Amino acid sequence: IALYLSDGNINAFIEQMNMRAAELGAADTVFTEPAGYYEEGTSAKTTAIDAAKIAAQAATFDAILSKSNIATANLTVNGKKRILYTRNAIIDQNDESFSPKASGLSVHGDTRIGSSMVSTNNSTGSRFIAVVISSKPVTETFPDIRKLLDYSVASFHTVTLLDKSTPVSEIKVKQAKGKDTLILIPEETIQALLPKNLDSEKLERIIDLPNELQAPIEKGTAVGKITLI
Repeated sequence: IALYLSDGNINAFIEQMNMRAAELGAADTVFTEPAGYYEEGTSAKTTAIDAAKIAAQAATFDAILSKSNIATANLTVNGKKRILYTRNAIIDQNDESFSPKASGLSVHGDTRIGSSMVSTNNSTGSRFIAVVISSKPVTETFPDIRKLLDYSVASFHTVTLLDKSTPVSEIKVKQAKGKDTLILIPEETIQALLPKNLDSEKLERIIDLPNELQAPIEKGTAVGKITLI
């Protein structure tokens, strides 16, 4: 892939990787080879937070998610059939760490520096990213990832706090033809990831508006703000 996208210039591809990482906010990540692996004696580095940022972007592509869920693949090379098996126990139905709603995304083990794993779960309509960077062997990171994903799903959910089709207030309008008030709605629908034990209905709405508006007023005009606490 690197050779194809860079017209054979691997260094140019790595430079693009680092530029894209910076665009995603992965400020403490440096790639020195196209697969993203660690190379001893180089400036290669990353952090768990950076890995989560990159994974969150990767998870927006269905093609990446679908490929990350393939546990086995049949290949024919020079007329010989081969079966490739995933190293990712999270997507292997025969492993005790299997998580039915999890996807990939990345597994790496290195006897020199330990192991790392990034996985995602979308079982409740909320996508969670779990990252483990450990000095332990890669096989020991699977239970940790599974615990993180299970905890996330059990403890958090996405809640719609404001719906752009639902009125939130009403305001007086001066010199308007045929009406003297205007119904106000949010500019956009607002959703947030909240703990499941938090009752979002109890959040206080603080609406900051002028006492009245002067006609004419164009549709979509921002007239105030709403704060949820």
